[in-house]
Amino acid sequence: TGPVQVQIAIQQRAFLRVLVDGEVQFEGRVVPGGIYAFAGESAVEILTGNAAALQVTYNGENLGTLGGFGEVVN
Repeated sequence: TGPVQVQIAIQQRAFLRVLVDGEVQFEGRVVPGGIYAFAGESAVEILTGNAAALQVTYNGENLGTLGGFGEVVN
């Protein structure tokens, strides 16, 4: 619980949807080289159609990629 900060560095093409505190903040296709930052009061939720495409940093901690190529992850 508490403030949440997420940074997403895009490594490959992918679909990305981000909800911040339950509201859609981004939905669309992303391309390599992009960097997206989101901050919420309690939650930042990520949905992607290519888990290998996203390098995620959560509250300053590098989580790495979310999964494999073409893997759907929420």
